[in-house]
Amino acid sequence: MTLKPDPTLEPEPFRIAVASLDALQAVAEAMAQAMPGDAFVTLTGDLGAGKTTFVKALAAAAGIDPREVISPTFGLMHLHSLPGGGPARRLLHADLYRLSGPADLAEIGWDDAVAAPGWVLVEWPDRAGNVLPADRLEIEIQIDSETGRTLLLTPRGLLHEQLVASVRERVQEGLAAITASPPKGLLRGLSDI
Repeated sequence: MTLKPDPTLEPEPFRIAVASLDALQAVAEAMAQAMPGDAFVTLTGDLGAGKTTFVKALAAAAGIDPREVISPTFGLMHLHSLPGGGPARRLLHADLYRLSGPADLAEIGWDDAVAAPGWVLVEWPDRAGNVLPADRLEIEIQIDSETGRTLLLTPRGLLHEQLVASVRERVQEGLAAITASPPKGLLRGLSDI
């Protein structure tokens, strides 16, 4: 007999405490290495929590100049080409803060933009209502201090469950390296809580 997961159970989020921008960059690097060619990531958190900062860190880890990644609050969506010709050829960064609801999505070309292959990162996803794909990664960013944040990674669907498992493994490998030697470089201030 094969047991299948109960789809009615809420997935347990993977919590990562980051104490600095360097630690956030380390998480973004782990995620960029693990991301499949097509991924849909939502980012939630208060104003100033670091949603765009996380997108910049992920873009930098993928080889995009982080100075090119700015909050698309007024443009709503920015498209970035990923260098290197890997499985993900583009990163779409959307900020839906200014939308009043899902009806506004048609006006910004949402369907065509998210249908193309690549990585889609969406800030303020609640504005999209129920049009988000079922298979996605939800990242909630909680403010702990001026520089400290807690990231809660909640996978929805098999593809993103695999992504979170890979990120968890990479973060834990990084923590093991910190434990084995004095903290140096990007993993300083990172903990799996």
